[in-house]
Amino acid sequence: MLVTPEFQKAVADWLKKMGHKRYQLAKLTECDPATITRILKQPGKRLDDAIAERICSLIGYDVPEIDSLFRKMLDCCDCGLGCFSEGRVLYINAAMAKMFGKTPEELLGKDATELVRPEHREMVINRIMARDPQPYEIVLPGEDGNTRRFRIVPKMLTSHLRFVQACELPS
Repeated sequence: MLVTPEFQKAVADWLKKMGHKRYQLAKLTECDPATITRILKQPGKRLDDAIAERICSLIGYDVPEIDSLFRKMLDCCDCGLGCFSEGRVLYINAAMAKMFGKTPEELLGKDATELVRPEHREMVINRIMARDPQPYEIVLPGEDGNTRRFRIVPKMLTSHLRFVQACELPS
């Protein structure tokens, strides 16, 4: 586990609340007192998972699930990102959903070919079926009624799982 500022604060708050010293927390969690000092003073350092688990359990700190953190990270991207299986939306970040004027939740499970303009459907179907990794362009209607061009960069993650990056091209 990496020591985050949130984890540092949780440890410091627990020590203060319980009136414990660092060496007492180290004893309770069966680790070296220097480890507790490093947690409190050095964010970004790697902490042994077994020690981290004991400390988290004792102080009542819930480590965010990596899946949740990964999704938050993807949602921070300005570029559209999505994961598809056989043309169906498994995951889509906020930026890509916005390209279609929808929320990510509205697009889950949708057929990707339903999201593109009719004149691009056959090309998109062919690329999905061929598992073609070459970038291509599509045109989508903008919220203002004007069309917008996007560069689509597909990458096969497994034989059936495709990661797609979509970036708007200048007009």
